Amino acid sequence: ATLENYISKELSFQAYLLSNRTSQFGVWMGSSGLWTGWGSADTALPTLTDWVHYAFTYDNATRRANTYVNGALAHSVQEPSASAVVRTSNQPMFIGRNGSANVYHVKGQVDDVRLYNRALTADEVKVLAR
Repeated sequence: ATLENYISKELSFQAYLLSNRTSQFGVWMGSSGLWTGWGSADTALPTLTDWVHYAFTYDNATRRANTYVNGALAHSVQEPSASAVVRTSNQPMFIGRNGSANVYHVKGQVDDVRLYNRALTADEVKVLAR
């Protein structure tokens, strides 16, 4: 499958889009090559000609991952492994491409990127999507 990375921080987390327009996301589990992997196969993103507000949140305390599209909850996963936490990493963060190699570039434009030190609530995401 063709990938497009929205955001990637090696040894921490990543969120990306597959060629079938479904989003995937994951958190590094602290060991070489071990990543969680969740997907929203039931929620395809709009076509490439549409602007989309995309938000991904992950709460380390509850291990709940949420994906929002245009302010609405598109997918939610409860991660069972206590090893799956967003870790600090001395690796650079990349917007619009993969973190471990210069591949999987976004096929479009990225605008108004925001990063928070906590998981936003559904209401906060809805306000940002307006």
